[in-house]
Amino acid sequence: MKILLTGASGYVGQAFLKKYGRRYDIRVFGRSPVEGGFEFVKGDIRVYDDVFRAAAGADVIVHLAAFAPEVKEKSMDENFFDYNVKGVFNVLQAAVDAKVKKVVCASSICAVGYEGLELPVKESARPNPSDGMYGLSKYLGEILCEFYSKWHGISTICLRTATVVPQHEIIVPHDPNTPSWFGYVHIDDVVEAYDLAINADGIKHGVFHISAENALMKYDISDAKARLGFKPVHNYEGFLEKK
Repeated sequence: MKILLTGASGYVGQAFLKKYGRRYDIRVFGRSPVEGGFEFVKGDIRVYDDVFRAAAGADVIVHLAAFAPEVKEKSMDENFFDYNVKGVFNVLQAAVDAKVKKVVCASSICAVGYEGLELPVKESARPNPSDGMYGLSKYLGEILCEFYSKWHGISTICLRTATVVPQHEIIVPHDPNTPSWFGYVHIDDVVEAYDLAINADGIKHGVFHISAENALMKYDISDAKARLGFKPVHNYEGFLEKK
């Protein structure tokens, strides 16, 4: 299977390549190559012609490239739109034009948010994006995926990951409803979710929460378990004793 991978130099991209880089025929797209001898196409995710050139001949596009704030802030930086919305549009349009059958897109639980939503938040909940333009840009990317699936027939799967560890420090809240608590997911479970999405059959469009599973977690993963077969291994049950 030929996979085009964007954002390969990021934390998730590197972990995916380490675990699955030899299982698939992977082409890396970005500004600079990564270690491992993978086929590389240089380009900018904001430039359609670059993305289309990289998509030619791929069976699946795994789109991880994104612009994210260094810290959680309600920034209105236009880079959020250029990378997280226009970038998704370019990937989807290139997939259609290059006849790529599936796009697996990195989203975030910030796309659905939490304020005013019943907990645990389900994938079907009406989104109320958090974190300013970042969350909004991720939600708009999901809408684009749904549109392209409906109008162009490609399969699109969006994975809303919780805070990824051990990349980020875990701080256990006394109150699990505190705004700073989004829940966590281990990097090994994240890359497993991407592998499941790549190989999932019969999903025209799907949005799934990718999180650990315990009573402190704010996001329901029932659909990810039922439709993707996602079974997180690292569930941090011990945190319940530290409340």
